[in-house]
Amino acid sequence: MNSKQRRWEEKRLYSNSQYSVLPLSSADITVDTIKKMGKDYIKMKGNSTSNSNNNNNNKRICQTFSTAPSNPFVIGSNAVTRAVEKNELQIVVMSGKTKKMYIQHIPALCHNMKCQWSTKMELSREDLGNFFGIKRITMFGLKKQEGKKLDKDVINNNNLNRGQCENEKKQSSNKNKCNKRLRVNEKMLHNIKKQRKTR
Repeated sequence: MNSKQRRWEEKRLYSNSQYSVLPLSSADITVDTIKKMGKDYIKMKGNSTSNSNNNNNNKRICQTFSTAPSNPFVIGSNAVTRAVEKNELQIVVMSGKTKKMYIQHIPALCHNMKCQWSTKMELSREDLGNFFGIKRITMFGLKKQEGKKLDKDVINNNNLNRGQCENEKKQSSNKNKCNKRLRVNEKMLHNIKKQRKTR
């Protein structure tokens, strides 16, 4: 099979697959925004490597920088896929000039996990890599901010505590009402028994 037949076959398989139903992008990100993200990544990487003097330490820091919890970027198709499955990403940006078979599952995953995605058709893998100071990048993702999650968790916990206090107050007032009702019922029963005895 020559290259033309192979390309035609890939297009045919992609058009018949379940992945062709979803749109290429759910969010529109400009190239300037991607460049700014790349500059931020390079600055962050530079700050983490400039602290050490030894070459061996530099290599270790560069390798561990991509997995550091303070790093908001996830780079590479495998890492992005894992992060999307764990629901850690806010947005995913993919190169449009990549073979569809390598990235066709990402929009479906993002759609299921309610994560935004964008495919930049004009950018090749090398162009994306140049923005981040790396040779080639098929896709990258931006992690969700944890500070906002913590604020929401604190608010939710406060609301739960308030709700529990209100429920406890209601339950205690209901117990008091039940006790009062029982007393009333006991008095009524006692009166009824007296009336029966006198008859």
